[in-house]
Amino acid sequence: MVTNLDSTPAVLGVLPHVAMYLDIGHAFWLGWDDNRLKAGKVYSKVIQSGAPGNVRGFASNVANYTPWEDPTLSRGPDTEWNPCPDEKRYIEAMYKDFKSAGIKSVYFIDDTSRNGHKTDRTHPGEWCNQTGVGIGARPQANPISGMDYLDAFYWVKPLGESDGTSDTTAVRYDGYCGHATAMKPAPEAGQWFQKHFEQEPDDIPIEFYKANLLNEETNATSTPSINCIESLFNCFWNDEFPDS
Repeated sequence: MVTNLDSTPAVLGVLPHVAMYLDIGHAFWLGWDDNRLKAGKVYSKVIQSGAPGNVRGFASNVANYTPWEDPTLSRGPDTEWNPCPDEKRYIEAMYKDFKSAGIKSVYFIDDTSRNGHKTDRTHPGEWCNQTGVGIGARPQANPISGMDYLDAFYWVKPLGESDGTSDTTAVRYDGYCGHATAMKPAPEAGQWFQKHFEQEPDDIPIEFYKANLLNEETNATSTPSINCIESLFNCFWNDEFPDS
């Protein structure tokens, strides 16, 4: 898997006015200590094999629902002992681990399109059309004071776009889209899902915004262009890690 992606940064890096961010999943994919350390080795190898100067950083929580910050979560049985149970702690830890892995340009964008409200999911691995979703922090550059390595909040996943169909007879049906907290009936992935969209604006969390996520005076008015390339998750599930 890594070999197949070695040339991707070099190929995409020649495009003008593009800041390239590699997909790093979200807090409940790679948040555990061992996973983060392995990720540092894998991403370092990919970047060095391609074109180091063409990769600015990493994209997290793309098309997912993991909250930016949730003080009610901690490392314990409820989070499967994940020390990074929200995106803020995940990115803080990834920054340190990626720097330790020798990656020189370590910046992040975080997809906040659908993470402003706790969903109804009972497990953070649920990803398909979750009920109880709410719009997260609006797109903005340099959104958090003290996190200079966080380039921006982005709405990478378009609001109202289905994660996958609930039709069990469909060729592209995924079992996760039939789980209890997945909204049904749902159209094919990528298609407009009116019912799912309608719950998003109603749940805009005002308190969430007030907790230092909006800073009208200091935030920049533009954000870098992005090109989130294919994630490397198969490396982790197949245990295909570099030895050093």
